[in-house]
Amino acid sequence: MITNEKLRLMTRMTIFEESEEGKEAIRIGHYFKHDYIRWELIKTIISVTIAYVLILGMVVLYKLEYLIANALVLDYRGILMKVLGIYLVLIVIYVSGAVIGYSYKYNRERRNLGRYEKSLKRLSGIYKKEETK
Repeated sequence: MITNEKLRLMTRMTIFEESEEGKEAIRIGHYFKHDYIRWELIKTIISVTIAYVLILGMVVLYKLEYLIANALVLDYRGILMKVLGIYLVLIVIYVSGAVIGYSYKYNRERRNLGRYEKSLKRLSGIYKKEETK
C-alpha cells in the first residue's frame, strides 16, 4: 500500500537519482577513495602533459627563426633543464591541487550518497513493517 511517507521518500530519492549531483554521487560511490583519486590524478597528469607539449610546440614555432639562426651556439642542455624544470613545477602544482580538490569532491559526494542510502534503509524498513502486518 502506498502511504504518504513512502511516496515522499521515493519521490525524494528519484529526484536525487535523476539530478546531475545524484548521478555523479552514484558514479563516485562505486570507487574507493584512493582509487578515485588515483584515476583522477592519471587524467590530470595526462592533460597537463598534453597541454604543456602543445604550448611548448607553439613557443618553438614562434621562436623558430631564432632557433635556426643560432642552432650551433645554443645551450641545449640548459634549455632542456629549464623545460623539464617548468614541467615538473607544473606537475607538482596540478597534482597537489587535484589531490585536494578530488578528495573534497569524493567526501562531499559520499556524504550525499550516505543520505540517499539512509533513505533506502528507511524505505526498506517501511516495506518490512508492511510485510509483517
